[in-house]
Amino acid sequence: MLSDVIDEHELNTSKREEGLFLAARCFATKASYGLGSFFAGIGLDSIHFPQSASPEKVPADAVLSLAIFSGPVMFVLSSATAIVSSRYPLTAARHSDIMKAIKARGDSRQPVA
Repeated sequence: MLSDVIDEHELNTSKREEGLFLAARCFATKASYGLGSFFAGIGLDSIHFPQSASPEKVPADAVLSLAIFSGPVMFVLSSATAIVSSRYPLTAARHSDIMKAIKARGDSRQPVA
């Protein structure tokens, strides 16, 4: 999807800026890892999951609480991803039109001054 968006951006601006988009994606990935760890820690604290316990010593009720907590959270996050992705407006036909327009305009790999 990202490369398709880069092509559409090039069509709209006449600039090929892969680096900008890839840097933004890298930042978003790192931010999501950080936020995910933060919220996972809050979740573990809220269900009073034991710290530094070996797997065989974790009480069954703590494992059950973790499953009950993580199931709905994963459902909500997965549903949100599906909803956002379903609104992606770029179709194969639209991307084909974009590529034809870029090609008609000239070589997109020429350096920008």
